[in-house]
Order: sequence, then structure tokens, then C-alpha cells
Amino acid sequence: MTQDATNNSETLRQIAIKATATVKQYFYDTHNQLKAQLTDL
Repeated sequence: MTQDATNNSETLRQIAIKATATVKQYFYDTHNQLKAQLTDL
């Protein structure tokens, strides 16, 4: 039981790290797109 709980928390941590990286990448890409659009004006 303890081992499962440890594995689950580790898995959740990995998912959280990936999700955070994905969100950061998304905002970074969006930010660059907006900057490019503003530069074109």
C-alpha cells in the first residue's frame, strides 16, 4: 500500500511538471506571436 502511494505521488509529480512545462511553452509561444503581430503593425 505504501509503495503504491509513493508511486502515485511520484506519477502525479511528473504529470504536474509536464503540465507546467506545457503551459509555460504555450504562453511563451503566444507571447512571441503577439509580439510579432505588434511589430508588424
